[in-house]
Amino acid sequence: MFNMPTSIIEKPVKTKSKKTLLYSKKQYLKWYKDMLLMRKIEERIGHLYIQQKFGGFCHLYIGQEAVVAGTASACIKEDKHITAYRDHAHPIALGVHPKYMVAELYGKKTGMSKGKGGSMHMFNKEVNLMGGHGIVGAQIPMGAGIALADQYKGNKGVTYCSFGDGAARQGALHETFNMAMMWKIPVVLFPGGSHALSPAADAITFMMLMNSTSRRFLVGEQLRGAPYIDKFGIDALPTGYGVCHPGGKVGEVGDAELVMPDDTSLVKAYSLTAAMYGFKLLYLEAGSGAENQVDPELIKSAKTTEGLTMLVGGGIRTPQQAQIAAEAGADWIVTGTLTEDATDLADLRQKINAITNILALVNWEPD
Repeated sequence: MFNMPTSIIEKPVKTKSKKTLLYSKKQYLKWYKDMLLMRKIEERIGHLYIQQKFGGFCHLYIGQEAVVAGTASACIKEDKHITAYRDHAHPIALGVHPKYMVAELYGKKTGMSKGKGGSMHMFNKEVNLMGGHGIVGAQIPMGAGIALADQYKGNKGVTYCSFGDGAARQGALHETFNMAMMWKIPVVLFPGGSHALSPAADAITFMMLMNSTSRRFLVGEQLRGAPYIDKFGIDALPTGYGVCHPGGKVGEVGDAELVMPDDTSLVKAYSLTAAMYGFKLLYLEAGSGAENQVDPELIKSAKTTEGLTMLVGGGIRTPQQAQIAAEAGADWIVTGTLTEDATDLADLRQKINAITNILALVNWEPD
């Protein structure tokens, strides 16, 4: 076996251009090498399958390499992983030598599942890979069950459950959502897109990423999700969404042309456009875990447009940062970073109370 990938992502670094990277150059290269290895192996497997070098089904992971590369780098050794039948890349990301995965494809006893599982049933106890599964959506309730067992035994770690659009249409998805919420099961679910909407929601912020250069985030995902929102009877809250500097991962993934801190005229144009489209909310975000929050001058400029409820988030960790956003005009404050950084429930409660107390001092109330 290879050594397990590091579970601690290295700290941000500043480049010569003074632009702060979210992670170290070494980490970015590690992700790139991992994804390239997965891609090249999958391409070769595809050719071998066409040549009938091995039988059975064969579902490739091409195009999804970043999901498991990122997950593997963020997990700890106690975490468990379960996925669907596109499972060739998972063992590689978790440190298994590719030859054991390929041996499984060929039905050899040296394969990961002793040659009995084939393409769709990769399993390795040493790296806590709890298998690929051939039945669409089967891994979702199984993942929750594994997490429940760990919770019952007092074990560390969570269970990472990967699934795609097909599994998101299965009834087991929503049943698992409800069970995980009610029992507080430590399972992380990765939906493949907008089809993973839950009818248990009361409402959804139906967003357009206004400064994206990608059709997908301007209207594509919305077209896919709208029929489900209508079917479930969920209230849709029309929301304009703008990513501001530094943007973080959401800016990168969303292909956003970032609003810079001094571009008050541009953010005003976005707020006017949102109002003219009939949006009820405008969300300005600096990116999850951002080093700097949204500049207060941008908030003030956008707030001058009437009829919009202003949401502000990204990098808000302290009561002082929340106060800056509130005094600039934020109606809602998103503190996801604070939640992620909390060590336990008591710590989270203390941090939230600190923010609400200081907001009360400035007579701030959510709109």
